[in-house]
Amino acid sequence: MRRCFVLSLLLQFTVVTLAWCQTPAATDSTPAAESAPKSSGLTAALQLIESATDMEATAKTAAVEFYRQAQSAQEAARAFQEKAAAFTKQTDAIPQQLQAAKDFLNSPLPEPTVDAAQMSLNELDNTVLQKQSGVEAARQELNSRSSSIDARANRMLKIQEATTNASTRLAEVESQLAAAPPEKEDARVTAARNAMLQQRREALQGEMESLKQENLLLTSSSELLPLE
Repeated sequence: MRRCFVLSLLLQFTVVTLAWCQTPAATDSTPAAESAPKSSGLTAALQLIESATDMEATAKTAAVEFYRQAQSAQEAARAFQEKAAAFTKQTDAIPQQLQAAKDFLNSPLPEPTVDAAQMSLNELDNTVLQKQSGVEAARQELNSRSSSIDARANRMLKIQEATTNASTRLAEVESQLAAAPPEKEDARVTAARNAMLQQRREALQGEMESLKQENLLLTSSSELLPLE
């Protein structure tokens, strides 16, 4: 019964963890002077471009597209921030889960409430069936837990790959932000491009932070494995 309790606890944790393992976060915060525009700022800037009557068609189209890409990147950044916070919350709960499992394992076994010698045949049959059902449930939980362990190991490899990929893309964005704009480019197009790049930077930083927190969660949960 103790093993069943611990396995149940581990499975609950694993289900929650794997539900988040479908995506990939920020290492250093962006300086205030270089922070990306907020949602309202992007919307206002886009509306100004769309209503502008003194822009060439190609420049206007480019600026509008940059601001729309910036809005998409902003939504991605927000989603990564929420994921990172959720991973952190789960990681913070692990010590309590670990202590609960240890306390249960260290608690004395309950004394039998019924003497088997005083049971009728029907009562004995029912008791045996209940025990068999418990063993089968424990076996299923063990199989499920084994699959979860493999899935977690694979996910940790994916996190490493995704982190490297995001780091490479972040370096490219930083390079583009540092580059001079094309000659004679409309300043409004330059501003739109910079807004898009700043939002992409925030999204990539958010992705890397989310990956970092997810990896920490999976690593921290390994402390529960010896209890199996």
